[in-house]
Amino acid sequence: MEKFKACEKEMKTKAYSREGLSMSGRLDPKEKEKAETCSWVTERVESLNIQIEALEAEVETLQAGAKKGKNNPAKERMTELEEKIERHKWHQGRLELILRLLENGQIDTEKVYEIGHVRMLGARFKGGILC
Repeated sequence: MEKFKACEKEMKTKAYSREGLSMSGRLDPKEKEKAETCSWVTERVESLNIQIEALEAEVETLQAGAKKGKNNPAKERMTELEEKIERHKWHQGRLELILRLLENGQIDTEKVYEIGHVRMLGARFKGGILC
């Protein structure tokens, strides 16, 4: 009976009353989970962005100090870094796509956790650094 009273009171509360406005701040569990998932994905995108910027800065320093020659270890390192940058950008694009799908309600939060690639990517993050 108490549950019914609480439900009835919630249903009869007017949207712009003092109680209604204070209730608008509350999120239902699904919305809360969606918000948490969106923030997690956003954090991963930002982390990848920081890593990409750091890698690009390292490439620029290597380019500035690079010597011309056939067998230069700096060139090998630059190609390795450029491959890493491309991989990071691909992952960043996929995460941004997932974030848009989440925000538009086209994908459930459970589905995001079911996607093996996102889990694997999350597992590869160690202290914000993609290995």
